[in-house]
Amino acid sequence: MKITEIEIEQFGPWNELSLPIAGEGLTVVSGANDSGKSALRRFIRGVLFGFQAEDTRRRPNVGSLQIRHRGRLFEIRRTAHDGGSGLVTSRWLAPKNAPQSHGSSLIEHCDFEIEDDVEEETLFEPESATLPLTDTLSDIVGDLSEKLFDQIFSLGLNQLHELSNLADADVAKAIHGETLGPFGQTLLAACDEMSHNSDRLWDAARQNSLRSLLARYEQLSEQVANQEQRLKRYGDKIRLRRNHERRLAELQSRRSQVQESLRGYTHIERVWTPWQRLRNLQAELLRLPRIDDFPEGGIARFDHIEQELQTALKCREALIGEAKQFHRDAKKVTVARELRRCSASMRALLDQREHIGRVEERARAAHAAVKPQKEKLDAAVTSLGEGWTTAKLEALDTSVAAHYRLVEKARQFRRAVSKRNKWKQRLTRLSQLCQQQTADLEAAHKTLRGISLEDALRRARQRRAGSTLSIPIARAVSTISTNDPEIEHLHSRIVELEQRRVSVSRQIERLEPRLILPKWVLGVLGFFAFGGIVLALLGLATGFASNALAGAAYAILGTVCGGLALSLKLHFEQQVRDSLAAMNDELRDNEARLREARESWETLTGQLSLTSPTRERGVAGEDASLARRASLEQESISGSGEQPVGLNAGGLLSSSASRDEEFTVEELERLIESKRELVRNQQKRTPWRTRFDTAAQELSTARQSWCDTLQQLGLPESVRVADTFDLWQRLAATNELLKAFQSAETEFKRHLEGVQTTRSRIVELLHRLNRRDLEQRTTPEVFQIWDQDLAQLSATLQERLRLRREERRRRAEAAEYSEKIDDLRLQRSALLRQGCATDRDDYARRVIIVERHEQLHDQIDATKVDLATAGRANPELAIVEDDLLRFDSSQHATLLTNLRHESADNDAAIERLREELGRARHEIEEMEADDEPSDIRLDREIVRSQIKTLAEEWLADEWTAQAIDGICARYERICQPGILAAASRYFARLTSGKYRTLWSPLRHRSLRVDDATGATWRLEQLSGSTRELLLLAIRLALVEDFSRRGINLPLLLDDVLLTLDPSRAAVAANELVAFAQRGHQVLFFTCHPHLASLFTNAGCPNLRLSQFAAATERLAG
Repeated sequence: MKITEIEIEQFGPWNELSLPIAGEGLTVVSGANDSGKSALRRFIRGVLFGFQAEDTRRRPNVGSLQIRHRGRLFEIRRTAHDGGSGLVTSRWLAPKNAPQSHGSSLIEHCDFEIEDDVEEETLFEPESATLPLTDTLSDIVGDLSEKLFDQIFSLGLNQLHELSNLADADVAKAIHGETLGPFGQTLLAACDEMSHNSDRLWDAARQNSLRSLLARYEQLSEQVANQEQRLKRYGDKIRLRRNHERRLAELQSRRSQVQESLRGYTHIERVWTPWQRLRNLQAELLRLPRIDDFPEGGIARFDHIEQELQTALKCREALIGEAKQFHRDAKKVTVARELRRCSASMRALLDQREHIGRVEERARAAHAAVKPQKEKLDAAVTSLGEGWTTAKLEALDTSVAAHYRLVEKARQFRRAVSKRNKWKQRLTRLSQLCQQQTADLEAAHKTLRGISLEDALRRARQRRAGSTLSIPIARAVSTISTNDPEIEHLHSRIVELEQRRVSVSRQIERLEPRLILPKWVLGVLGFFAFGGIVLALLGLATGFASNALAGAAYAILGTVCGGLALSLKLHFEQQVRDSLAAMNDELRDNEARLREARESWETLTGQLSLTSPTRERGVAGEDASLARRASLEQESISGSGEQPVGLNAGGLLSSSASRDEEFTVEELERLIESKRELVRNQQKRTPWRTRFDTAAQELSTARQSWCDTLQQLGLPESVRVADTFDLWQRLAATNELLKAFQSAETEFKRHLEGVQTTRSRIVELLHRLNRRDLEQRTTPEVFQIWDQDLAQLSATLQERLRLRREERRRRAEAAEYSEKIDDLRLQRSALLRQGCATDRDDYARRVIIVERHEQLHDQIDATKVDLATAGRANPELAIVEDDLLRFDSSQHATLLTNLRHESADNDAAIERLREELGRARHEIEEMEADDEPSDIRLDREIVRSQIKTLAEEWLADEWTAQAIDGICARYERICQPGILAAASRYFARLTSGKYRTLWSPLRHRSLRVDDATGATWRLEQLSGSTRELLLLAIRLALVEDFSRRGINLPLLLDDVLLTLDPSRAAVAANELVAFAQRGHQVLFFTCHPHLASLFTNAGCPNLRLSQFAAATERLAG
């Protein structure tokens, strides 16, 4: 879409404005402040997306845009009133595109009301190449929202400064989202999957996590160990069942015997009672007189009538009194009105008393659990030391990742410390060696009295060359005394011992270097020792994890390798030490003998000088020449490296003193070599010092990294790794206690809320019942009182109803008894007349006699029937009259009581034994049918297999996650979204190549910039002008991307180059012109002439708003 003209009838400060716009390239819209530039931007946005409500409330907004879209000219017009977003209409400006059926070159259609989102039906179907008018605006803006238009296509200097515009969801999605390709999505999915798998394996809430499986394995192992107790309990149950069965048989036999005896005695008692009563009745009947002609049944009838009459009288009086009493009692019964109203709520709470009791019990249990948890937590926090609080523990990260990070930093810190110490030791040893060599050289220079080592070596070599002209020591000695054989023997002994000492010293010097094994030998032995340690550790791990036999084999092999390396080293070193010890002993013995020989020589030569002074004087001249030749011989011997033997001042043979003043050729050569080695060591010390400084710097970096890690994890800074890990373990344990305490506290609060809700309902009912004295009582006590109150209420209501009902029934029964009394009195009078009795007493006497006769006959008949029935009850038991005559009721009752007690005891014992026997049999059957032991062992093996599988899976996930992290680090630098790639090109041109690449880390919506040197900068690290150019480059890339997707809207810029320096502003202006020349329409609004000149110099048109202001009515600035 390209805007060709802006027509404003009324909007903001503009009235009747017609502003032509170049359809292609960049157009500058310039004007002074308050000239209406911002109003033009708002008008273009309002026509496309709807006017703002605050603009349309003040005055109507009417205007249109003439645009070129897909090669055709359109006019989009919007009219808004009273705070609405506006009614939009569109029309074609090219008649050839209009349908033929309309017959008009100007066609208008009302599209839709933007704020109501009501779609209108298309009025006609145009040709396939013609766009319907009703879809013109939606085709132009597409799915672009007004918010995205403000953030991308319409920019002022303030909007350009706001970084939050790029953080919007839609803009961030356009910049960062869904352009990494399937490989990038696969990498992110793989990272998430690895993280999910690792969390899943160690998730404590998951049923089959590695932690739960390990706990389950320990539990099953303990259950297997507890199965031994089941066998012992099974044997006890078998023995108990046998004892119960034997005892039950004995009790059943005794019960049968007791029941037989009880049946016989009971039968005698049952027969004796009617037999004895029959004898008594027959005797009484014989004693009574006989009365005839008495009305049949008269006695019974008179007695019946008299009895019924008295009874009726009494009943009537009683019923009338009871009715009156019931009436009085019913009036006395009162019911509390509030209690009756609240009875339904009280019963509802009483029906829930079990649930309420459980809730209170849970609350008490939760409170009891919170207190020890709190005490444990406080004790743990106190044990951590000062400065540790619960809030600090909650903020502490004790996850597995944090632990791994801490372990890695500790390993790096220890490695840096070890490296620094190693180079420090090397440097110290080298310094000590240099000091020793310097001291030796200084001592040699003092001995040589200023002569250089090279001159002394040259003189020593000259002396050795001239030693062939001197005479031997033996000849010199023979000149002193040729006639004394003892002196000659002693001289030869001294020479021999001196030569032996020199030979042994040379052998010791050759053997001492052999104490230090060659480096390749030490390397081979070290390899064997390291391999032995590795194999031993591998054997221990294999033995505990999978196969004990294989682990033992590996451990034995590792021990053999390590022992072989140690044995070889000790063997070679011990041989050399033994040889050195033997030679040192021989050297000490030789030196002792040499001292003895020299002492003997001095003694003999001293005596000779005393006894032969004349000879010494005679040969004085010869002695002088002999002394000179002897000195030459001594110099020759000293040059050859042997211990010289010469003449002292008294003419005696002694050890040469020239060794203290001069050195041999070999010693001088060794000193010169030591001097060269000193120079080499001093040269070596400089790079070693550099390496030591590097190691110290690495140690400082590692220490700082270690301290930063401790600070990030919330731990105090300390260089003691062991103390830090000890504190870490205590913190992890304390954190677990904190989580347990928080869980218990949450559970307690939940139960306490339920208890408080119930308690509030109870208190409300107590207030309604005016029973505030019960507020301090517990809920069970209140419920108990309510039970009593409700029971009393129910009883009271029932009692009042019963009393009223009884009153009515009693009065009805009293009326019936009044009628019955009158009838009974008539019957009694008729019966007295029939019995010929004068009065009641006479009739009573007659009645008594007749009645007794009848009673006795009836009793005798009944007794005979009872006697026959008792005899038929046990026909198998025969009873004779003598047994009945001998029957004693008191003894018989006692015997029956004892038998019944014994029978009851037997029955109770049998019932108890049967219950115990049934329980024992049931437990034995359960034990025999229980497959739990085998199931436990099977479950343990299954859990062990699952643990092994999960451990292998965890190791595979860890290795895979490390590989994926490396791939992601490389992928995020070389594979970036297309918009960022385009923005990188724009940004490089805008900054003249100083910054080249713009990229975003994976899964992070943040930007990074690489400069020409390869350094990476974050957005907030850039300068203000550079950041503005970066944000402008991103907007240009977004506009270009929307254009490729068919949304080609003009780019509205308002003084976005104001804060740039002239050079950057010129480069940015040229880039904007080039961007517009690639098919994008750019409207640049500015009030600064120097910015306008940048574009006009490039050939862009400049629309000065002051030229159009004369034709419009300015309502506001």
